[in-house]
Amino acid sequence: MWGFSPVLNRTFANAFLRKMLDRTLVSRYGGRADQTFLEEQVWPHIQDTIIAHDSYLCKTWYGKNSRPWPSRRPLMNGSDFFVGCIRSYGRPLKHPFGECPIACRPKNHTDWTKC
Repeated sequence: MWGFSPVLNRTFANAFLRKMLDRTLVSRYGGRADQTFLEEQVWPHIQDTIIAHDSYLCKTWYGKNSRPWPSRRPLMNGSDFFVGCIRSYGRPLKHPFGECPIACRPKNHTDWTKC
């Protein structure tokens, strides 16, 4: 999940809108099209100005400028839920990511293993 505030960079917002409306450009993306489009068309322009909440990939090249998620992940009815989770409520499943790396945890909550 992601979002941006067009008012912070109108030039980029206009360029991004033009790319999204360009049927020729968009038609080149298949499968995980949204993720590939974002990686190729958006990421190069925003990577140095973003704030990302990421408790797992903070030490990777695309995790730069990331911050730990500000709240502890709740465990409800045996299921782990997180922002962007596609699972149904109440459907118990194993945590998909394992423990988050200590380096990616909030500094004052290094005990949060599922953050």
